[in-house]
Amino acid sequence: VVRTASSPTAQSPRERRKQNGMRPRLMSIESSISIAGAGHGTRSQELVLGDQTWNMLKVMIDHTFTPEIQQEKIYVIATQFFRRGMRSSHIAMLGTALSGAIAQAVGEQFCGKVEASWAWFWRDLSGWLVRDLDSLEAGNGEVVVRTWHQVQGLFDVPQLGEIFWKHVND
Repeated sequence: VVRTASSPTAQSPRERRKQNGMRPRLMSIESSISIAGAGHGTRSQELVLGDQTWNMLKVMIDHTFTPEIQQEKIYVIATQFFRRGMRSSHIAMLGTALSGAIAQAVGEQFCGKVEASWAWFWRDLSGWLVRDLDSLEAGNGEVVVRTWHQVQGLFDVPQLGEIFWKHVND
């Protein structure tokens, strides 16, 4: 039975939790995710992952019309996910779980324009997550910082400027 907000029937437990501000539980994505402070596949792990996922969605939805802010925030969120064991290989399953949860929450409304809009939203969000999780796993930030410090130790700003303009004009 699909209940909608306009259903005159008594509230289901899920509807009562929603009304009281409780988030739905997101099941473990894969047993390989090891969330800091929780064991593999435990209820505690599910709650931590679920809470972080719903917080991520709130932040991203709050900035739907400011993608430059979304991209800044998603790097921070991806870093938190990465530190807790999430990798880019988990993102597709996370998207499937989110799509299923949203579809269940809104019922028959999850078709056509609503479904297409969530697909658009997830396509951007998951692309950023994959990009940032892969970069974190590869250690790209550390390499860039280390190399930059090396360059700064070898050349002063005017020398770097000359080198730069030489390459611009080549």
